[in-house]
Amino acid sequence: MIQPSLCAGSALSLVALVAAALACAETVPTPPERVGEPTTIPEDGPMSDGIRFQLHILEGTWDSMELGYDLDPAWALIQGGYASSIGLSLSEGDVETYDWDNQILTLNSSSSQAVVSNFAQTDEQRDHPEAALDQRVFVVLLDGTPVYGGIFLHPMSSMGIYFPVIHVESQDGQLGFILRPVQSVLEDYSAYEPDWHGIKDSGIREAFEAAGVLTP
Repeated sequence: MIQPSLCAGSALSLVALVAAALACAETVPTPPERVGEPTTIPEDGPMSDGIRFQLHILEGTWDSMELGYDLDPAWALIQGGYASSIGLSLSEGDVETYDWDNQILTLNSSSSQAVVSNFAQTDEQRDHPEAALDQRVFVVLLDGTPVYGGIFLHPMSSMGIYFPVIHVESQDGQLGFILRPVQSVLEDYSAYEPDWHGIKDSGIREAFEAAGVLTP
């Protein structure tokens, strides 16, 4: 015959084991409900908001990035270093007109002011934005892919730069970016036809034509 006291003890032990198991289960953290992952936009790649053209003005300069004078090494350095040095980005929406024949991008007033605010450090530079941008590095992307790059430079500079440059003009609060395949005070660019080191890329023309700002 089984003794009642033994039965009671066994029952109590079983109850204790069940209670302990339940207590352990309650201490296991429940993963939070996932309500969606943040969307990561790649630095390079077509933009979801319809932007195709990007002109990044970098914090780096010709001297600090050690670009030198020749196209191939300078372009390699720009492509390798631009992503970590972007000071300001412009798109086709920041452009009032793109004179394709003369390769002049005219920024609208608000974007022109943004450039001045970002890079001018003195009153003189605010009055003469070309000085604030002088020798600063830029890179142009189409659908997220680097197409060409170079430096801002005074049009009368004697530097023998054999990669793209931008000369800056300012009129009535608007900036004009004059795109050139190399630095040449003689302005003879016939040796760089037809694409001007990527400046005259047909995809860029299409992007600005679609944006409705291409002239003539």
